[in-house]
Amino acid sequence: MSYPYQTKIAEINKTVADPIVRIVGISEVMLNYLEKKTNKDLDDFKLNAGYNNYTLFWRDVYPAFQALAWCVCFVVWVCRQAGIGSDIVPSVWSCTVMRDWAKPKGLWYAKSATPMAGDFVIYQDSSGKPCHIGLVVKVDNNNIYTIEGNTSTGSGFEANGGGTARKTWARNSTRIHGYVRPNYPKPTQPKEELTMGQFEELTKLIKDQTVIIANQGTMIDELTTRVEAIAGQVMSRWDSLEDIPEWGRPTIQKLVDAKIMIGVNEPRHKTMDAAGQEVAYGDLNLTYEMLRMMVVNDRSGWYDSLS
Repeated sequence: MSYPYQTKIAEINKTVADPIVRIVGISEVMLNYLEKKTNKDLDDFKLNAGYNNYTLFWRDVYPAFQALAWCVCFVVWVCRQAGIGSDIVPSVWSCTVMRDWAKPKGLWYAKSATPMAGDFVIYQDSSGKPCHIGLVVKVDNNNIYTIEGNTSTGSGFEANGGGTARKTWARNSTRIHGYVRPNYPKPTQPKEELTMGQFEELTKLIKDQTVIIANQGTMIDELTTRVEAIAGQVMSRWDSLEDIPEWGRPTIQKLVDAKIMIGVNEPRHKTMDAAGQEVAYGDLNLTYEMLRMMVVNDRSGWYDSLS
């Protein structure tokens, strides 16, 4: 059985490359989850609500700790759902252990530091000992904005509440002990080569949809953004004939053979022309748009005299 929160998390992981953005998004999906009286209905946000600390978070991270305070477990669970492994965020069970893990790695920041989204803010009790943790999702000049587990929706401090909730804290609050800043991986974008046929197909799809949903501007904008994003992924530059996609290679071979395209820098690339003669050329420095334009010209007969 799949639950709504699982579907939403899967969509975030599929569409969002930045791990911090994924973490923030997943924490927002889990807002208003209520802890349970017993080890029942753990995946439902409302059923079997109680104050005995039973949650899906302990079940998934460390089942043996079920029924214990779970604010740290919530932060760890969100990171795991976002694809962040234990080498980056450890599966610890207390705020003190999380802080002590971060310090020797240079990942601990005093409360006077400038926090960032994705940081873990650790709170302290009246004696200065760590007692609660939250995930920083937003920062401005005066406040931090968090999503926390094992807390309440009230504005006050709650180190062992009954659910997940948003919180706002003044950056100079005496409750803030400091921040853990995990060494998250750099965002990665999936590499996707777009052929001319695919580009034209998507362009045609936009035009067709414009006719069908002329009064639904929002959907048109979304489709346009999708095409532009995919097209942007193929805006790399090609320096040699071997690098150029097959659909554009014959056109550039023709221009190189005729010495119309000789490239830039030293002639470090070589090819054989139609007569079997070696031709040397420099870096072609071709973008997708340049290649597409030349292929269109070639198919229109502009380069026939070069054959």
